Amino acid sequence: MESPLRFGLWLCLCVSLSMVSLCAADLSHKSIKLQNNCSFPVWPGISSWNTHEYDIPAGFRPLLKSGESYSIVFAMSWQGSIWGRYGCSFNRSELGFCRSGDCGGNLRCEKASAQQKISTPITQAVFMNGSCSVDLQSGYNLPISVSPVLKQCGSQACGAYVGAICPKNLQMMWKNEVIGCKGECNAYMRTCSPPAFESAFKKTCPNVFPFQEQVWCFSSTNYTLTFCPPQ
Repeated sequence: MESPLRFGLWLCLCVSLSMVSLCAADLSHKSIKLQNNCSFPVWPGISSWNTHEYDIPAGFRPLLKSGESYSIVFAMSWQGSIWGRYGCSFNRSELGFCRSGDCGGNLRCEKASAQQKISTPITQAVFMNGSCSVDLQSGYNLPISVSPVLKQCGSQACGAYVGAICPKNLQMMWKNEVIGCKGECNAYMRTCSPPAFESAFKKTCPNVFPFQEQVWCFSSTNYTLTFCPPQ
């Protein structure tokens, strides 16, 4: 009969090895939950900066209905951005059009050729090197927030409707609807242009990039990106 001491040592070893395996698994991937609080469907677009342009993350679906959420899983080393498109219609060949955030009429925006054809300003959620941010470098189209699951790390959000925050001379229109705000920000100079864009967004959303540093959270592998967060 095996001694209690030997059995105890064997059990401790098994538990230790299991924990190491779990930790390794947790640290090899990052999970991003996409939540749509908008009153309309959103088609998320993904731009990958350091992986093959055709890579599609596990769990990704191109349509996120109002009130829906799902999680997508990337390699821990993944860096890139996610934005929201709306007013979209696609055919069976995955070709069509989005009023806002369109990427060359493609249902999926992973291809570099599609990303080069983004036709309107977009609000980006950027993930890189253990950080996340709401990024205005490419303008603004949808209210979003982003945060690590570890709440102590902080969060960033800009929850204002584009038509309410954007100066009239910078508004991109689709018929009578404001679908984007034309502006761009320099990540190194930490400034935006034109000055009216910077003034409007720095006043309304002072805690987003580039007005505020990214949210750093090296210990978190799980994030939440919300379209149309509470204001």
